[in-house]
Amino acid sequence: MYEREESLAVLARTPAQIPEFPADLDRVVRRARSRRGRRIALQGSIGAVIAVGVVGPLLLLAGVIGGGTPGRSLGGSANRPQKLIRWYEPSGSMDPTIKVGETVLVDTNAYRFGRLPHTGDMVLFSESDCQMVKRVIGLPGQVLVITHGVVFVDGRRLAEPYVNSEVDPADYGPFAVAPSRVFVAGDNRINSRDSRIGMGQIRIADLLGKVVGRSSERGSSSCAAGTVSVP
Repeated sequence: MYEREESLAVLARTPAQIPEFPADLDRVVRRARSRRGRRIALQGSIGAVIAVGVVGPLLLLAGVIGGGTPGRSLGGSANRPQKLIRWYEPSGSMDPTIKVGETVLVDTNAYRFGRLPHTGDMVLFSESDCQMVKRVIGLPGQVLVITHGVVFVDGRRLAEPYVNSEVDPADYGPFAVAPSRVFVAGDNRINSRDSRIGMGQIRIADLLGKVVGRSSERGSSSCAAGTVSVP
């Protein structure tokens, strides 16, 4: 009874001139839905801005956008066109990977526009009026030591499944690879003139291209064999 009497007393004190509030539930529901839709849209926009701000730089660093690789470009992007030439091996220095007279395809765009080679790339270059293909086993700033045919780069053994089974027992190095140069060696280490002996390190600017495939054609065994463009 007490609560009912208090309620009646409150109603009695309420001014009679206050208009009655119209109960339009449909309008209230529409307003609520509209506000909810605007809130969801705003949250989605904020999420998209955050995603672009965070994911975009990560993709740039990963080389997904712009065709680059973080810190350096190593051999180029899959989106760039290749410019192929045929080149045939005149010696046994790359045996068993490339045999005497075998023709390979060389991408002459591989190291253009500041792109740099990977360790393990087979590169074409000119040396003493001869074109040669050798394997990159050292990059600028690295230190190489070769002990009984095993290559160590900065103290860690380099995995080389491509090397000829006839091991060169001699020791070489240590060699500090100079800036803007690479250290190259033939896969047939016991029968290869390369950066270990006589030739020295090769300037990256002098690299003519990267071996990217094989051709069914065969050539002569002349040192000045030359190259043939691929249409």
